[in-house]
Amino acid sequence: MGTEGTRDEDALSEFQRAVEAHPEDPAAWIRYGRVLLDRGLLPEGLDALREAYRRDPESPRIRYHLGCALVENGRQKEAIEHFWSVCLDDPKLEDDDSALGLWALIKVARSYGKSGKWERAFDLLMPAARIAEEIVCNLAYFSQQQGEYNRAAYLFTIGTLLAPQNTKALYRAAYNKRKVGDLEGSRGDLERAVKLSPEDPELWYELGLTLAMMKKGAEARQVFGKVISLKADHVRAQYDLSCLDALEGKTDEAFANLNKAIDCGYRNLAHLEKDEDFKSVREDPRWKRILQRIPKEPHDRTRECIAFRHQGSQRVQ
Repeated sequence: MGTEGTRDEDALSEFQRAVEAHPEDPAAWIRYGRVLLDRGLLPEGLDALREAYRRDPESPRIRYHLGCALVENGRQKEAIEHFWSVCLDDPKLEDDDSALGLWALIKVARSYGKSGKWERAFDLLMPAARIAEEIVCNLAYFSQQQGEYNRAAYLFTIGTLLAPQNTKALYRAAYNKRKVGDLEGSRGDLERAVKLSPEDPELWYELGLTLAMMKKGAEARQVFGKVISLKADHVRAQYDLSCLDALEGKTDEAFANLNKAIDCGYRNLAHLEKDEDFKSVREDPRWKRILQRIPKEPHDRTRECIAFRHQGSQRVQ
């Protein structure tokens, strides 16, 4: 115990000597002030941080630490003024000092909360929540790009909790859940998304694809029909309708919808030739004519991207 106490005193003396040797160095005063506060010497720590502030009143870092010292000394009102000045300088997360703006915003909100001003605290933290949502969704996207689909699904789900109206986050959460086999979760996210953006054909398409993978052919067919009603030349919806037809033994309808998909721009010949959904119709003479309609050249993925595809034979029975 005695050794620890001696060590603390030595450290305190070291920081004190630093400010005596460099009295105009605000960084030395910050370090000295923080050490004093950590040891419970609250008034002395506040005085040291005031000295740092006097030497560099424009530094957001000094204003932030001074605000923290004021809070520890029970001077909430004065602390709020300093925290606000940090927030107003730059509340974004562009560098280390700017990150203090976000923490300062939280400190201000806590101060209001302690004084019973909950509505004011809530209003202050909403910008912080938006920043947090951006951070979480970007982390989720990076995880998705690295193939970490479980983590991406988890993070995108947090993003949807922070911003319930964010259909992009719902869409991404649904995609990653589908990648790890959570089809019910994917369906739930997409159903929320289409309620928020009922005119978006891509969200409806993703819902239809998830339903097809859940082997809910009738529901998937209805949703693909909705997609086509919103975007008549939607290549993937037409193609997947033909898949459902083939799997259900509706040969005439399968060829009709496949022709429509080609009319809309379907060009992925390599995928079509090996797609097991069409196993039942390959002996039909119309199959060769379908294949002949597609040029034997690299297809245009910007027009027809079979995104999020799954082996058709596993979709519906």
